[in-house]
Amino acid sequence: MSSSGSGGSGSASLNLRASGTYENLVSHDLPLSSATELCPTSTILHVFRTNKPVLTVSGLDRRPDPFFKGWLPRSLIALPLVLQGQCRGVVLLLSKSFSATSPVAASIEMIQSLASFAVCQHSEPSSRRRPC
Repeated sequence: MSSSGSGGSGSASLNLRASGTYENLVSHDLPLSSATELCPTSTILHVFRTNKPVLTVSGLDRRPDPFFKGWLPRSLIALPLVLQGQCRGVVLLLSKSFSATSPVAASIEMIQSLASFAVCQHSEPSSRRRPC
């Protein structure tokens, strides 16, 4: 997910940039409102609006999302992508079969750093690109 627009998270709109499995990742550029079949939009919007990660599946059953259609993942990590103090997007990883353990939890900072770096590189034109 990444945002577009002129302001902070309140005035920006989110677009789905990719979805799918590790083996079959598909590139997109869809408004999040059109992506309810491809991703859990309510979880992504929650992370984007609050700028706080979601690191568990608990509570997802209380916030039904059309994407899940009667199933819940065994693990879910949704992290805000913050660049220069503003949330620019959300990275979401989920698994139907793998349950998150402490090594995965320890990797959250690394996942967030790599994803934020990607957002930084993507948001700057190549002629003006500088270290983030």
